[in-house]
Amino acid sequence: LDIPIASSNFLDEFNGGSLDTTKWSYIIPPNGSVIVAGGEVTLAANDTNGYPIVWSMPGITFPYDPSIGWTLEWTMRYPNITGYGVFFRVCDLQNDAAIVAIKANTADGYTVEMPDGTVRESLGSHTTSDSYELVYTPPTNTAAGQYELKRNTASKGTMASTSRQAWFIAIGNSAIQTGIGTWTTIAVSRVDVNLNSTESQTWPQWTDREQDDDGIWWGRLPWI
Repeated sequence: LDIPIASSNFLDEFNGGSLDTTKWSYIIPPNGSVIVAGGEVTLAANDTNGYPIVWSMPGITFPYDPSIGWTLEWTMRYPNITGYGVFFRVCDLQNDAAIVAIKANTADGYTVEMPDGTVRESLGSHTTSDSYELVYTPPTNTAAGQYELKRNTASKGTMASTSRQAWFIAIGNSAIQTGIGTWTTIAVSRVDVNLNSTESQTWPQWTDREQDDDGIWWGRLPWI
């Protein structure tokens, strides 16, 4: 039993020449591209049929333990907004609708949504870079937990965290579209999840536990 945990901050400044596959998975359709350069990951497509999708590894991105607070910081821009849209989403373990969705397409323009589908701000044809923060405050004995979204340090509102748990980040659009037109381009830099405390590995008492040479803990079914 190998359980991925948020044992450290999830941080990627996209300083290399390709995606770090210990942190991200991806699907790139024909005529799509995912380029890491200049401290950014840029997703684009020159075909109407499909668009790349990149998602962070669940388990290590955000803690499963809801008592651990954290702040997600990221910077992003839409270099061009044309045709069908793409997004940056903080996806929810318990709900289909993402906790946060930053979207752009020709019909609706650039929208800041929390949760996905509830527009907090409309920015039109906005193509310059913005810095975002999503702050998770855990519940206490006297107060409910909440998420707060900020753009360039200005709050865009809060949302109760009841029955909502951030699990991974998704960038791009996994839908297959035909006859819609060209796609919007998205560029993201410096994704950083700052944990208030790190998550510890826990195992059922009946497992046999050991740590391998790479420092990974394993919980094994006991001999019978």
